[in-house]
Amino acid sequence: MALRRERRARTFRERKDVLALFDDEQLIKWYRLDRAGIIFVTDLIRGVISSATSRSRAFTAELKVITMLRYLATGKMQQCNADDLGPSQPSVSRIVMETIMALTAPHLVMRFIDFPTTPRIIQQKQTAFMQVAGFPGVVGAIDGTHVRIIAPSVDESVFVNRKRYHSINTQVEIRHTPDRVCRIMMACAILHNICKERNVPLPPADDDDDEGGDGDASVPGNIHPCDGAAFRQHFANLHFGACRSSVSSAESQSLTSA
Repeated sequence: MALRRERRARTFRERKDVLALFDDEQLIKWYRLDRAGIIFVTDLIRGVISSATSRSRAFTAELKVITMLRYLATGKMQQCNADDLGPSQPSVSRIVMETIMALTAPHLVMRFIDFPTTPRIIQQKQTAFMQVAGFPGVVGAIDGTHVRIIAPSVDESVFVNRKRYHSINTQVEIRHTPDRVCRIMMACAILHNICKERNVPLPPADDDDDEGGDGDASVPGNIHPCDGAAFRQHFANLHFGACRSSVSSAESQSLTSA
């Protein structure tokens, strides 16, 4: 007769209570929202993301929102995110998408995102953009992000941004299904507008490197300091994992020549 195996006790990783550990300045640096803002976002979707029971130490709604914010605010890989907050990597993956789906419900999108949909409003937006820049048929604009680089030896002044450090203005392509990409973009737009409505300040410019080790010192030895395109690709591979930095071929050529 076969002996029955004893059931091993489950081991639960310690979870950080960041709302208790950090002040507002630290929360904004790490999660881009202050304590009141995090609670505000949590209350918006608490009824959807809260677990029905507390069995097996179910994740709280606050932890789910904080996990999503950490991932969206920093672009860190999910395993790094799990190491910061406690949940396992598979749990982080589920939490991020569950919370993003809840945050991008139609009623919240309509509440926090104003995008032209009627012919009259579309025409007004197109006219306004035409008056500003003489560019026809535009109803909106997208922004990029500044990736810090080492000061190049050629055309150095061209790469100094408005915050007075050297960078390349890039956009990021997210490698997900089209539906997930749309959801992630909508979630970022909603959170951005919530920050604006609540007057949440931006993190200081010198806090771009959350861990203090993602700046110039992380450039591999085989990348020349003036090779902005190679640095951009290295940065995207290092921090975004399943994403890659994307620029037009014309921009790539101009960066290479610089």
